[in-house]
Amino acid sequence: MTLRNMLAVELVKFNVPLNWIALGVYSLLIVGLSIVTLNSNLDVTNMDAAAGETIQIIRFQMNLMPMFLAVVIIYNVGREFGTGTVKKNIIDGLKRGDWVTGKVLTAVLIFLAFFGLGLILYFGVGSFVASFDAVFEKYGWEAVCRDFLVMLYNVTLILAIALLTRTIILGFICYLFLPVLEGVLNIVFQAAFKSDDSILLFLPSNAKSLLIEKPIDNMWMLLVPTVYFTLFLVVPYLFFKRKDLK
Repeated sequence: MTLRNMLAVELVKFNVPLNWIALGVYSLLIVGLSIVTLNSNLDVTNMDAAAGETIQIIRFQMNLMPMFLAVVIIYNVGREFGTGTVKKNIIDGLKRGDWVTGKVLTAVLIFLAFFGLGLILYFGVGSFVASFDAVFEKYGWEAVCRDFLVMLYNVTLILAIALLTRTIILGFICYLFLPVLEGVLNIVFQAAFKSDDSILLFLPSNAKSLLIEKPIDNMWMLLVPTVYFTLFLVVPYLFFKRKDLK
């Protein structure tokens, strides 16, 4: 199956109320914040101060986006398994690899839509109340690339959870409580080895923090999120290839 056909099929599956509600709520929240930011900075003469206020749009997006992505991705994957759509697709001749590829492409497209909206609003509002140069100085290419990678990491983690759990409720539980479990493991590690060292940065949901370090003191530290990123894609794929569908 070609990429175009995969995307066409996924877009048809995407057309359910919850997806549009999630996208609509997210859009309203971030557009609303942008309007408030715009109104509160119209009379500000200090461009640097106005640009500093505008950066809250990006911070809001980075805090809000993972949850909305989790809602959309986990719901759609879990719904297909729960309704038997996946099994029907495979029986009808769709290759398992193509099905997984379609889900990855869809997740990335949804992420790009969320991320792109935030960037457009940030630079649009910032250029109006200050100037493009002023807001770009606050949030330049390095920061954009960093946040892009962090969010892409989140997307692959969410998709991996969705593909491995195969149910909506269990998927959400795993996503919400994974950081809690990692915190407990860290406490157990510190108690067992009587150490103040933390292993959180080497656990799945926290490894993305290594991408945020600025500057990156040790390039080898990037190996950890890179390995996890690869595992998030490979392990669910192999699991799906080998496990029978109910």
